Amino acid sequence: MRRLGPMLGVLLVLAAGCGHDPSTAPADPHSAATSQRPSAEEQHVRRAAQTFWDEILTGQGNNAYQLFSKRCQAIDPDFLGQVNELANRITGGPQPFLTFEAHIHGDRARATYTFKTSALNQRGDLWVFEDGGWRWDACDRKLGAKSKT
Repeated sequence: MRRLGPMLGVLLVLAAGCGHDPSTAPADPHSAATSQRPSAEEQHVRRAAQTFWDEILTGQGNNAYQLFSKRCQAIDPDFLGQVNELANRITGGPQPFLTFEAHIHGDRARATYTFKTSALNQRGDLWVFEDGGWRWDACDRKLGAKSKT
């Protein structure tokens, strides 16, 4: 099987209906209640990330694919079809972030965010600013894997 990309792993988990009760998870020290007000640029990254995940979780693979960086779009020409096939199996709709934090350095950002369905949680997700907006650029690592940054 060719390299299918990290999105497929998360989509397979979602298609299988995996997840757990978030009420049993410890409170996140980076939650909105304990962090400083986000910068305007962090809000832009958050909006892009939330839109990206809303598209995935509502089965809109084509729209989510448009939020991939150019680098991630070029990895596998069949990736869009695979994302669409799996995204169409997902039910339940969008999930607003429970927590969000981004560290921005020029045209790159590392974002950590959590969801009600903990299998979706991301730590150190890479985003890049290109073509006038923030694009998901974490295609070279498994979604949900901890970043070394």
